[in-house]
Amino acid sequence: MTANQEILPVPGMNGLSRFGAYYAPKVFSLPRESLQANYRREYDLERIRQTMFPLRASRFCSFFAAKTVEDAILHVKRIKSPDLASTINVFEVFAETFHDLDVMWLEHRRNTRGIHAAAIRGLLGGA
Repeated sequence: MTANQEILPVPGMNGLSRFGAYYAPKVFSLPRESLQANYRREYDLERIRQTMFPLRASRFCSFFAAKTVEDAILHVKRIKSPDLASTINVFEVFAETFHDLDVMWLEHRRNTRGIHAAAIRGLLGGA
């Protein structure tokens, strides 16, 4: 068991999304200091979520949505990276309740202490 697994027992938990199934093994396979920047970011965000917002759903167990198909297409174009499959499916989903959070937190720069406060507010809906 790595130090990451001791702090963040996400691997193996039920309900991992496609995002979680892809990222969790990478995020929790090495000590934090050895992780690539994008995996370290997910580690930090999950640790912050578990510590400060334990009742909020983990990104590893969530799916991500856009309000319109056009917004979804723009988002996919903006984040296109080698980590994403060559094809990304778009589905129309109807829900009575949902959390409307700002994914533009990815555009925020980090300060020297880690994730920028605005990024945390955008991601987790904190004050």
